[in-house]
Amino acid sequence: MLFSDYKQNVILDYHEKKKNLLSLNLAEPSPATLKKECLLVLSGRFHKKDEKTLRLFFEITEESTNYHQAIEWFKTDKFKPLVNFLKGYTADTEKKNIELLAWLIDFKYRPYEFGGKDTEVSPGDVKKPEVMHPNLNEGSNSLIESNPSTAPSSTLTEIQGPSISTTRKKWPVPISLKRSIPTAAILFLLTGGLFLYIYWESTKVYICSSGTASKYHLNHNCPTLGNCKNGKNDVVSITRTEAEKRGKTLCKFEIH
Repeated sequence: MLFSDYKQNVILDYHEKKKNLLSLNLAEPSPATLKKECLLVLSGRFHKKDEKTLRLFFEITEESTNYHQAIEWFKTDKFKPLVNFLKGYTADTEKKNIELLAWLIDFKYRPYEFGGKDTEVSPGDVKKPEVMHPNLNEGSNSLIESNPSTAPSSTLTEIQGPSISTTRKKWPVPISLKRSIPTAAILFLLTGGLFLYIYWESTKVYICSSGTASKYHLNHNCPTLGNCKNGKNDVVSITRTEAEKRGKTLCKFEIH
């Protein structure tokens, strides 16, 4: 197995365990929390096979076996490359960082043996996490699914970091609000119509539709309207503004 395949399996295992098996130190990594997790893992499950990984990452000499002290004295900033890789800020990272991650998450097939016998990994041993990762190869915000069986290895090795969702949540409209909208619309129409009616009544005047009458009247019972050519049958109502546009003036009997 190539190291690129090994790295891919470590990352897949990390995302699968991140759902409910990893501590917050690993689920939400920072340089400080990774350092803290290293001390916890060292105290809880030290294995002889991990010595090479610890010596390489923490720069421990062959003469020393005090791993706990080496981790405590190790500069916290040196965990940043692994943190940036896990958060998707970088597309790749050093092999020693992958090996440290494999140790922290207790990856079954660690460490990777360069030049040694290939490690056989069964397809069911490392489950594909149901997450989406940014396509760093294209330098865009497009998303592709991490699927080792269908995607090229060169692409998968560069797809890391937490899932990114671009779906905007749609908030439901309360039922009470849905019911109130038609009622509000009806009330608006009714009040609007009432307002128009009141406005029309307040500006309505009466004139003779035939002849050359020069007056308009505020009251349809004004006695002078009886002088229309055809009597009351000629009386029509228009707005005061329209009457004045036609050059008509208020009946002298209605001037107060």
